[in-house]
Amino acid sequence: MHTQYIKKHLANDQKKEVLLFKQFLRGIGCYGAEAEIEGFSGYLCEILIIKYKSFQLLIEHAKNWKYGHKISLIDISSPDFETPLVFIDPVDSERNVSSAISEKKFDFFIKACCEYIKQPRMTFFFPKRIIPWDLNKIAKTVDKRHFVAVDRKRANRPHSQRDLINNAEQAVTQP
Repeated sequence: MHTQYIKKHLANDQKKEVLLFKQFLRGIGCYGAEAEIEGFSGYLCEILIIKYKSFQLLIEHAKNWKYGHKISLIDISSPDFETPLVFIDPVDSERNVSSAISEKKFDFFIKACCEYIKQPRMTFFFPKRIIPWDLNKIAKTVDKRHFVAVDRKRANRPHSQRDLINNAEQAVTQP
């Protein structure tokens, strides 16, 4: 039913807008409704473009969204949902198409929209890859600098100011 809805309502010129929006989401790490991503599904991308007509108009609207923002393509009553974004499925009014989006991804998406509007850059779509350092480079860098190690098991325990100073001094003076 979803495929039929998209074929019927998504205009040919909007197909490129969907691809652009999906690439934007991939670039900022918000594309995919899987549990490890908690982002936007492909179907949600398509109906958002149907609603807002283009990628540009979509992000211009999205920058103002607040938690619980509700969107619908049809004028029909629907249940309340406690999610960052609510988009009522035009095929099933009992379903929230955007239910997979976490609050963290929703907030990040809004910030990315704001930043893109301020200064559009290709890196939103194709971010620079982070190349991890090899062990030799790490070892050379560590040899040249002083580092303070933190014991995570003890880091949450309250310390007196004197204890913190003593620990810092020991860390700096140890070879």
